[in-house]
Amino acid sequence: MNKVRRKTIFIGCAFVVVLSLIVLSKLASQSHRNAAVINSSVTLRTFVDRWQRAGEPEGEGVDKLLVNYGSNTPFVYTNTVTVGEMKFDCVFAIQSWGMAESGMFAITRDKTIIWVGEKGSRVVHLVFDK
Repeated sequence: MNKVRRKTIFIGCAFVVVLSLIVLSKLASQSHRNAAVINSSVTLRTFVDRWQRAGEPEGEGVDKLLVNYGSNTPFVYTNTVTVGEMKFDCVFAIQSWGMAESGMFAITRDKTIIWVGEKGSRVVHLVFDK
């Protein structure tokens, strides 16, 4: 093979390798975000279930329910979040470190999960078995 042809093949192979690495990086990033959404949502739903079974206590009663959640601990978040024309009265939230933008997941009494981020809020639609 002549030098020009070898160089062209080498550049083509290098391009394919770089492009593959970019695609794999994007897929891994998306997978990490999906895991953060699912983990945060399950933690919030589980906590709200416990809180509701305990009679929806406030103050120290809530603090007693929060002791076993480690670094991914929900916190009281009683803000009203607007998504489009809809308003959601939240009861708890959890900080999310796995998303591209900083923010948190909030939950309502009826277990609607809402992303509250720097770029706005949106409802997170997940299907859970009841």
